[in-house]
Amino acid sequence: MTHENSDVRRAALRVFQASKCSGPEVLRQLPQIHQDIGRRLQDVDSRVRGVAALALCRLGCKAAKHFADDLLFILQSGTGTSMVDGAELRDVLAALAMLGQSASWAANTVANCLWLEQW
Repeated sequence: MTHENSDVRRAALRVFQASKCSGPEVLRQLPQIHQDIGRRLQDVDSRVRGVAALALCRLGCKAAKHFADDLLFILQSGTGTSMVDGAELRDVLAALAMLGQSASWAANTVANCLWLEQW
């Protein structure tokens, strides 16, 4: 996930995003993988950041919660600026929605972002 080519980094993340294994199963086998995926939320390529958000949330609420601030930053950066493209915002919102009701912090993240935009 640290390859110099952004397409290769994105492809590596897609493996985890599309995995049929449950998040807890992957975390048991690869205990530090959520840290590696989470670091990609700060990638220079917005497409990599979007896929990282999806892959991270696929691992589950516990793994994703460690990166709540990074996810909020991506959402806030995308409101009214060109720092984040539409596909990245879509991926981050889809990732947060994937967490479901067990992740009230995810709903709060989205609500805070929308509230800040209105402010």
